[in-house]
Amino acid sequence: MSIVVACQCGKRFKAGDQYAGKRTKCPGCGQALTIPLAAPLPPVPARPKPPAAQPADSMDDLLSLAEPSQAEVFQPAARSEASRKSAASSKLSSAAAVVPQSKRNRPAGSSAVPSITLSPMVIIMIVLAILIPSALFWAKEGPMKANADWKKISDVAEDNIVGQITRAMDYQIKHMGFDMTDLKYQPRANSMFFDEPILMFRVPESIDFQGNSTEGMFHGVFHPRTWRFEVTVPILKSDHQVNGSASETDQSLEVDGAAVKD
Repeated sequence: MSIVVACQCGKRFKAGDQYAGKRTKCPGCGQALTIPLAAPLPPVPARPKPPAAQPADSMDDLLSLAEPSQAEVFQPAARSEASRKSAASSKLSSAAAVVPQSKRNRPAGSSAVPSITLSPMVIIMIVLAILIPSALFWAKEGPMKANADWKKISDVAEDNIVGQITRAMDYQIKHMGFDMTDLKYQPRANSMFFDEPILMFRVPESIDFQGNSTEGMFHGVFHPRTWRFEVTVPILKSDHQVNGSASETDQSLEVDGAAVKD
């Protein structure tokens, strides 16, 4: 059997017999109530006048309210008052959080920083403006300068090495006791070329070269910084080591370790 509890606001709800004499709150207005002892349902006025502040609820809505849980029945009335104060405080905090900041109440360190947005085309132009001058400077001071310096050296060294090899061949043939007039041809170096690298960043410390003569092919190494060279030259069907200088001012020459003197 259930106990019908009626509030002054006009709301009514049911509570179990086990809650008789306990305190609870009205689900309509929140007023603290004491659940009466089991008693017959009080007479209902023929036509009760609903309170002005409350909407008219049907009896089905009142009876459809679930019975209060045991925890809700035993909570003190003071707690509902604290809940209302907490809800009011939360509303005030939420209202304060959405107040726009003016120049006066804005924090000192929150000054707005303007953002700069660059289009892809502008970024490409900036990158090209940096890379192109850098590439030109690198090419001018790197490969272009190295090739120009090497061109000045190689033109002189090539002619002098050919002349020094011809000189060494003439010396060696005479040193071996042959009369130059008895030979069918005059031994001499015909041409040579350097094995230059495809891309030169600086003048190399040494570079290979090769060429041909009346006696056959020869191979050697040239050192641009010292203008010295070493080459293996075939003379009368035997190889001989020729070392010398390709400088215009230094004409020193050796054949198999022996100095050549004109």
